Amino acid sequence: MSDVFISYSRRDIDFVRHLFDQLTARDRQPWADWQDIPPTADWLAEIYGGIEAADSFLFVISPDSVASEICTLEIEHAVKHNKRLVPVVWKEAEDHQVHSAMTAHNWLFLRAEDDFEANFELLIQALDTDLEHVREHTRLLTRAIEWDQDQRSKGLALSRQELIMAEGWLTQGVSKEPRPAELHSEYITFSRAAVNQLQRLMVSGVTVAFVMMMGLSVFAFYQRNQANVERRQAEEIARIAMAQSLAATAAMNLETDPERSLLLATKSVRIMSEANETVLPLSNSVLRQSIIKSKVRLTLTGHDGNVNSAAYSPDGQRIVTAGADRIVQIHTTDMDELLQIAESRVTRQLTAEEKERYRVLD
Repeated sequence: MSDVFISYSRRDIDFVRHLFDQLTARDRQPWADWQDIPPTADWLAEIYGGIEAADSFLFVISPDSVASEICTLEIEHAVKHNKRLVPVVWKEAEDHQVHSAMTAHNWLFLRAEDDFEANFELLIQALDTDLEHVREHTRLLTRAIEWDQDQRSKGLALSRQELIMAEGWLTQGVSKEPRPAELHSEYITFSRAAVNQLQRLMVSGVTVAFVMMMGLSVFAFYQRNQANVERRQAEEIARIAMAQSLAATAAMNLETDPERSLLLATKSVRIMSEANETVLPLSNSVLRQSIIKSKVRLTLTGHDGNVNSAAYSPDGQRIVTAGADRIVQIHTTDMDELLQIAESRVTRQLTAEEKERYRVLD
């Protein structure tokens, strides 16, 4: 892109070179065609491209330029795209010969007799007026022309974020100069339609994806529940099989080893009761029979290691035990109380009366 396109007659080239150099010295980027060749289609396309990509169109007025067909084509292309027009008078020309688009704008005079420095400053001010608006005008115009030349492809439409900015620029641009061109409006309108269509497709896609996701979620939930049901059923079958196996083994050992039978039957009942399930009739029956046949009536626990001796009290209410762990324990015969009277090398020696009562040997 360039700041300004310079349209002129070749007969005014010396003045234009001076103007070009002055603009460049002020950090502006002018565009001028220096080729002195017969017009061709490619050459004209290059000229038109230079006009489209420039923020402003500067026309050097002279008797030769107002009579030039090429200059007239350049002016009309600039007018077609609503480029900002900046007429600069180098030499006086008849008013009726000047293009009507140029007569509608204020002229800047850079004639030989004029104060070049002062009037050149006015030119710089004119080029810098509403610069942000003008540059957006140029940027969107080049995008719109590319889109139009590519058969108005959707792929060249503005993105959603670009469109929001472009619509704001278009709304404000109707009260500024240069005003948006017709192609600007067509391009922005087309982009809005493309973005809306894309949004509808995205919403439709999201909706379909959501429905599918919900369907898959329901299916997965059903499958998970089904798997849990099947797992629980398998666990229940395994528990029942284990309990039945233990109960059957307990029944087989009932006569030969009632104590083992009691343990197996107890385990069978516990397996079913811990799962809050009905105890198997066989387990209950074998357990009752095992209890009747078992010779074990009381189990004393608490020692860490072997029990070396045990004795009843004369009244039969207490049992005293001594173990390899050097601990003496007194038990009630109904297992409701455990009295520990010595720990770790016996902290208190039994009295003679206690030894006699429990018949405990040292």
